[in-house]
Amino acid sequence: MNIIKRLMEQRIQAKRRVIPVSRLNGICALPVELWIMVIEHVVHEQLGDPRFPCYDLDKILRSRLVCHVFDREIQYCLDQNITQPRIPRLLMMRTFGLLARQETLTTFHTRLLASAIYNSSRSPRHSSWHKRSQMTHRIWNCMRIASILDSPCGKLGTDELMRRLCNAASASIWCREYMYLPELFAASFESYHDGDPYVEVALLVACGYSSQDVLDGMLKLAKRGKLKYYRVVTIWGGVCGTI
Repeated sequence: MNIIKRLMEQRIQAKRRVIPVSRLNGICALPVELWIMVIEHVVHEQLGDPRFPCYDLDKILRSRLVCHVFDREIQYCLDQNITQPRIPRLLMMRTFGLLARQETLTTFHTRLLASAIYNSSRSPRHSSWHKRSQMTHRIWNCMRIASILDSPCGKLGTDELMRRLCNAASASIWCREYMYLPELFAASFESYHDGDPYVEVALLVACGYSSQDVLDGMLKLAKRGKLKYYRVVTIWGGVCGTI
């Protein structure tokens, strides 16, 4: 009996000496003030290159369940650093459920996607990874159109308008399909990019602009060569202009 007891004690002690696998294990031994620095470092490391999908994003999201501090700090770090290319298409469809039209979306998921679109849109336009994001081009065109229109909500700053556009895009199932299931979105149109101006009109209407004002603004900018990344504007059955 003594031998069995001793072996059991040795096993317990051996387990205690094992180096933690997770980089967040042992964080409880640190002052709470240092948790923020550790969490931020780990999240940054796991997010990786902003040009490519982060396949550890699901693990990062699960880490929010540890405690209130983890939840708050991980959300904050993601809001500041997540970009649209970093959200994998498969994660959007399975874990987030953002493409399931019958499901009610959580505030956290729509907020995270809005932050990703916003961070992608406000970064320097010459960054190579922006070529992956068609929604970024739609946001930029919306900003150009809005700049020549009277704001329906009083004078809005550039940053505030961009945030509203990104929030509208994240809340729309059609915009999510446009970003992550472009083949499904494009199937409703004759050619692949015919849906681009629809997205822009819908986003601006969601921000309070009238559809007719938006169309007039699009045509005016098109004549000046100010709108990019699509050729023909076809809105609700009628050709409004060639870009």
